[in-house]
Amino acid sequence: MPCRLDQSTHVRQLVTAIRDAAVAHSRAVAVAEVLHHDISVENIMFKVDENANVFGYLIDWDLFLHLGRATSEAQLERAGTWQFTAARLLERPRNKEPLIHNRVDDVESFFHVTHWLALRFTPHSMDGSDLAQSLHENFDNSYVHPGITASGHVYLTKQRASNLVSGALVSGPGFLNQGIDEVLYSMHLVLCQRYKIVKARMRALRPFQWDREEHVKALRNLDDPHWLPTLLTDHLDDHEIDWESNSGFVKHTLVLLADGQQAET
Repeated sequence: MPCRLDQSTHVRQLVTAIRDAAVAHSRAVAVAEVLHHDISVENIMFKVDENANVFGYLIDWDLFLHLGRATSEAQLERAGTWQFTAARLLERPRNKEPLIHNRVDDVESFFHVTHWLALRFTPHSMDGSDLAQSLHENFDNSYVHPGITASGHVYLTKQRASNLVSGALVSGPGFLNQGIDEVLYSMHLVLCQRYKIVKARMRALRPFQWDREEHVKALRNLDDPHWLPTLLTDHLDDHEIDWESNSGFVKHTLVLLADGQQAET
């Protein structure tokens, strides 16, 4: 029977399911030139066979997009689960021209899905109030700007893009399972480069803030539709990564914030 990702019992099981979904995504792009367009927690399922082998599935292709037709006319209304949508698509546009959802936006969504699940269900050192605040800022803090579009789109605050650049919400929680910690670090290392400003004046900044060689390498990786499934497979197959310690799923208690943003316990 298919299971939801939040029904995983082991961190490795979770990452295997996400890896399989990423493989399906990359094959759909390469073979059929089709983009899923709605990578979310609800749209990745998995099964476990009698030998404890895990098989992940990418489901619900109702919002798929033909890459050859990925124009502004084809995307008059933004689609997808906005909590996991690429940060660039959820920030207020500088002009009225709609942003085109592309393949790398879907890849970024895989990161947000993995990150959210790691924060909610894997062992880490954040307490309930800090976790609730971080989840709210990175995944739920939004506003509606009816003046931009007739439909009054939801826009995410800049916190997600800022967190992608700084890596604060990847290193900060102190993930206790080495596997998920290294997966998130490796994904972030590449995806953060989408949001680092590349201008001549940046060369004057300290090296850790911007590195041209690292930036070019990351963008080259993102050009490869097989980058994400390969990265996840390499981590799963790496015998030097400890996937077993602190591997069980836990449901963290979220402490209610002052304005009632998180009520789950």
